[in-house]
Amino acid sequence: MKRERASRIPTSHPAPCDMGKKSRRRRVPSSRHHRPFVGSCVPWVMLDRIAHRTKGGGDRVVRDEVADGTLSEISSTCTGKPIVVSLRVAEPPEVSRLYLHWPDGLRPEMRDVNRPTVIAAHGDSILFETYVPLDACGLSTTSYPIDYFVYTAPSRPKIGSPSLLWRLPTCFENGRVDAAMTDHYCKPYLSRDQRAMWRGNIGLLCRGDGGFTVANLAVGVQQPCLCLGEFSVLHHTPAETEMKWEVKQLPAPVPCDGHDGPPNLLIGGRPCSWETDIVIPFEFDGRHFLCWVDLYLGLMFVDVTAKHPPPPRYARLPVELDQRRLYIDAGAPDPARRVCVTDACIMQLISINNDAGRSVLDRSCSAFSISTWTLELETMQWHKVVTIRSDKFWAAIDTDKRLPRLLPEFPTMSMVDPDDVCFTLEDRYHNFWLVNVGTKNKVLGAVALYINEEEEEEEGCTAGVFYGNSFITSQFTRYMDKDAIKSLEMSKKLQRAKQGRVMEKMD
Repeated sequence: MKRERASRIPTSHPAPCDMGKKSRRRRVPSSRHHRPFVGSCVPWVMLDRIAHRTKGGGDRVVRDEVADGTLSEISSTCTGKPIVVSLRVAEPPEVSRLYLHWPDGLRPEMRDVNRPTVIAAHGDSILFETYVPLDACGLSTTSYPIDYFVYTAPSRPKIGSPSLLWRLPTCFENGRVDAAMTDHYCKPYLSRDQRAMWRGNIGLLCRGDGGFTVANLAVGVQQPCLCLGEFSVLHHTPAETEMKWEVKQLPAPVPCDGHDGPPNLLIGGRPCSWETDIVIPFEFDGRHFLCWVDLYLGLMFVDVTAKHPPPPRYARLPVELDQRRLYIDAGAPDPARRVCVTDACIMQLISINNDAGRSVLDRSCSAFSISTWTLELETMQWHKVVTIRSDKFWAAIDTDKRLPRLLPEFPTMSMVDPDDVCFTLEDRYHNFWLVNVGTKNKVLGAVALYINEEEEEEEGCTAGVFYGNSFITSQFTRYMDKDAIKSLEMSKKLQRAKQGRVMEKMD
């Protein structure tokens, strides 16, 4: 499939922007990649994992409030359908949300499939996945193929160039279809024909040369001895015109925190207890890594840019923390622990636990501690920064009488201030309050309400249930001109409306 320069919404639809094929016209690489724009008005955002699908179709494909400088060029799905994205920007602790626009209109049955999901973010780019509607009748919506896109801030924000939208080529290895047959016999393909890649195991790494790497690591899946798992990786550089996935075996990790012997991950053909909670991009010693994190077993730093990746560097968690995972549904986000990284490459662990180091799950629990650790990169050892007892936390929360006295969950560290942490509090009306608390001064900062995805549309739509989740921190807006972001007022309007509805229930 040929790749051509994509266009903005008002023009006709171009050919698909498929990174897996050669293009007639090579995009000129920008010299600005990973150079933040000094005029940005929002240095970082908290991205909701749930993206919003607009209804599309007709003359008003994109609402004026989000048709700003974040609006991407038109790309295409694996079925050739045009797709455009933009970002509704809000200042933390309010949550920003990715918008997906379908110029041809949204098929009614798409309301029944999982919503598009933001997977990861790094630098000026955001990685997300979406199901793609098929025209064939009689197919279950769960059979729809899954597309992965990388959404990148515009390379020249001052002159109004659009954001880029790259569709990643599909990986068929270990799927039900041979990649060589897809162009002739299996078009369109179904989700079962693709290589299975769980979004929680996928990471995005943006490099300083304007390229990016997307990698998936499935730990301990029927691997031979001395292998950690199957490693799927895709590299993009501005000079390349053809992208493809590579699948290889990743060697078992080696400890780098002063401990002797291999880490106890139960690998090598035996049941593996590792469960990836988050994948974090990280820079250390001038090298770029993706870090796969199990919030109860440790961290694995993988050099994903190497042609033959060496064994990952492994760092255990602080010994004060209990290694027993909370009893929650498989794949559900952990509400009690989080590893975050600031823009200054400070890696910090946040834990909500009892005196024995055990994560706390009961929301009515009144005795807990919030502890933070910083990772010393030279020794890969954790150093405790601060501990907040529950009484000190409640003293800060009680300064705002709207807030419930319930267990804080899903901590998210600010990208610009490691002492500023956002927590989620769910009240008895199932509203989720997002509160900033200073971990050192123990003072309540900004407070906001979570905006549910269905509340984005004025007319409303089918509700998507939100049970609480961790958010993805992103510097995407730092690469935007301050005049390019027009959705801040829309976000404030949504927030005022939500707070008004909540206060009516509380009165």
